[in-house]
Amino acid sequence: MAGLPPDLLVAALQRSRCLALVADATGQVVWFNDAWASAPAIDLLRGRPWRDWLTSHGQASPAPQVLSALAAREAFCAEIELRLSDGRAWWRRVEATPLGDGARFAGYLAIASDITALKQAEDSQRAMAARYRRVMESTHDGIWERNLRTNQSWYSPRYKEIMGFADHELPNDRNVMNARIHPDDMEAFTVPYERALREGGQWHYRVRVLHRDGSWRWLRCRARAWPDETGKPAILAGAVTDVTDEMDAVEALRRHRSQLEELVRERTARLEAARAEAERANRAKSLFLANMSHEIRTPLNGVLGMTELALRAATSATQRRYLELAQSSGASLRAIIDDILDFAKAEAGKLSLDEVEFDPGELMAVTVRSVLPQAHDKGLALHFDSRGPALRLLGDPVRVRQIATNLLSNALKFTVAGQVRFVVDVEGSPADATILRLEVSDTGMGMDEATLERVFHPFEQADPSVSRTVGGTGLGLSIVRSLCELMGGSVQARSEPGMGSTFEVRLPLRAAPTDAAEPADEPTVAGAWAWVVGAAPGDPLGERLMRLGWQVHSLAGLDQALAQADAGPPPGLVVVVHDAREALSEAALVGLRDRLSAGCDIVVLVPPHGSEETGSLAPERGQALGLKVYIAPLSPADLRQLTLGHQAPSAATPAQPPAIAATLPLARWQGARFLVVEDNAVNQLLAEEMLRLLGFQVEVVSGGQEALDHCERHPPDAVLMDIQMPGLDGLETTRRLRQAQAQGRLPPFPIIAATAHASESDRRACLRAGMDGYIAKPLDLRVMRSEIRRVLRLACGDDSDAPETRY
Repeated sequence: MAGLPPDLLVAALQRSRCLALVADATGQVVWFNDAWASAPAIDLLRGRPWRDWLTSHGQASPAPQVLSALAAREAFCAEIELRLSDGRAWWRRVEATPLGDGARFAGYLAIASDITALKQAEDSQRAMAARYRRVMESTHDGIWERNLRTNQSWYSPRYKEIMGFADHELPNDRNVMNARIHPDDMEAFTVPYERALREGGQWHYRVRVLHRDGSWRWLRCRARAWPDETGKPAILAGAVTDVTDEMDAVEALRRHRSQLEELVRERTARLEAARAEAERANRAKSLFLANMSHEIRTPLNGVLGMTELALRAATSATQRRYLELAQSSGASLRAIIDDILDFAKAEAGKLSLDEVEFDPGELMAVTVRSVLPQAHDKGLALHFDSRGPALRLLGDPVRVRQIATNLLSNALKFTVAGQVRFVVDVEGSPADATILRLEVSDTGMGMDEATLERVFHPFEQADPSVSRTVGGTGLGLSIVRSLCELMGGSVQARSEPGMGSTFEVRLPLRAAPTDAAEPADEPTVAGAWAWVVGAAPGDPLGERLMRLGWQVHSLAGLDQALAQADAGPPPGLVVVVHDAREALSEAALVGLRDRLSAGCDIVVLVPPHGSEETGSLAPERGQALGLKVYIAPLSPADLRQLTLGHQAPSAATPAQPPAIAATLPLARWQGARFLVVEDNAVNQLLAEEMLRLLGFQVEVVSGGQEALDHCERHPPDAVLMDIQMPGLDGLETTRRLRQAQAQGRLPPFPIIAATAHASESDRRACLRAGMDGYIAKPLDLRVMRSEIRRVLRLACGDDSDAPETRY
């Protein structure tokens, strides 16, 4: 700058973007330019010695090399860090030049530049390098890179360590590294590698490499091709992981799995063989049960049937007593056989369920009628109560009735005196979940806690010594529990010694769809009077009538009813309960009828076991006297029918006469021709005699082919068909008869099965073959009468249910 005017030099420095200052020989800053004046740290440095301007943050004095230069009055260059008031770092590079001529030192001219951004970039780069180093060391992966432009390769120390070498022991040579790849894995490496050279992208491969100790190590590799500005691959980089232990584990697992699969195949073969053997044994067991049922029931059918016929022909009290004992013993044997067969079916998983529509109240009333004779013989009162809405349910009525029968039989068996109470309750509505609740309580001996825990176990009884008195197999309650669980329900027992027992069953059953034309609510009467005459203490009949709106007046007997006839409000309904323990006075009934108004219904409630010999009132005799005769207990349908006739005219529905009070149920079919198809001579005689007692003409054939030939020559009005017969069995005979009817070669007539095969699957097989009804052997006259009546009514197009309908 020789020849440059001093003022022009000062002006240039003043406007320079560099930080310029002048310090005198004493170390004081005597001038700085505009750039310094606007520098962020000027307020911290203004007025302070130049040494402070040269001292970095955290230091007490300038750096040693700066101090040496200052002492020697030499030029120097230094990087100095200051901290601003907000804590930020501010870096500058200072180049200081001494001022003066050779003999005199005048100070320093210092030119500085802001290098804060450069320092921050360096710090960031160092942090990133440290971060990458930590990542590589933490992952234990080996890293490699190849520059396709320079054809130079680099392998990280960890890469070489995986193969057992230090960094300096293997060159960064691609050919050397590739030579250590197992020959069998070279294709797995080169194919994706060369594709990446052409197309770029990412790829994966797995190879074995030769370790320093001569073993082969498995590497899992991940790599990527990085493109240049033209989009072509320029850099290849990847990472490798030593997965030798993992591959060894996979191979061990594969061998173990192979061994397990072989073991499973062997065991599966054994299990298949065992299953086939179990199925064969199960089929044999099922066949054995079916044959046992048939073989035991067939002679038992003859014993019980002929005993019943002999009872009707007995001429002396001694004969009747002997025959009644024989009949009672046969009935007990039949109950034991039924329990054993049902238990065997439950154990074999052969119990099955139907889903049909049924009325729970009607079903349970019929069930009570079947055990009332047992209660009468023991001098016990059996009370029946039906509660809840009048819903029809979907379920298996046969199994529901079996549950109720077993509970009632158990209660009657272990109750010496007092009563048994049976309550059926429907909880819920058609729109909600519905529970059928059955509760049987008794005044028997009761049980303690230990007995309650095992009472549902097979072959268990409350007191083993009692079995010698009351008999039984101890299977009834076990069968109840099995059936409840099969239906998704439960059974519980409550009892105390000497206080009786209560058994409660809860079955979740769906409500059947309702007909909009049917009334939604129970019929009610507005305070009409009903008399209950002769009911036993605790009988819920009065409560059932009150739930329908009746005002109930209980009277001890007909004498009291006659005395009351002319006093007080007249009744609209009188129910006379007859328990068949003493003769019923027809004169008293007629007198009561004459003294009450014509609109009063007088109902005589007779037990199902009642007869003229026991002083009971026959239905036809009651009709002749102008009385209504119902079989005890009154079912919900009976009560609804009696109540409907006494509703107000605006709400009443025309009352239908009860079916049992009309002509005898089989009277309209008197003289009809029945064909009995039965191969057993005893059963032929028994069926023929029972059908004749019911008023039918009877013809008998002993086989299926004979039945076909007979029907071709003389078509019957109905057929009673045995199932298990030599040659053409009952099912195939029925199919051929139905085929002949469909072709018009035979007129239609009902076919009823009569068989010792008593399972539900046997019943379904009969119905599928084309049969209209089903009677299980041993034949019972009342059961036969009820089923024949039902089938004949259906054949005539009458599908209404009478109170004694059999389920």
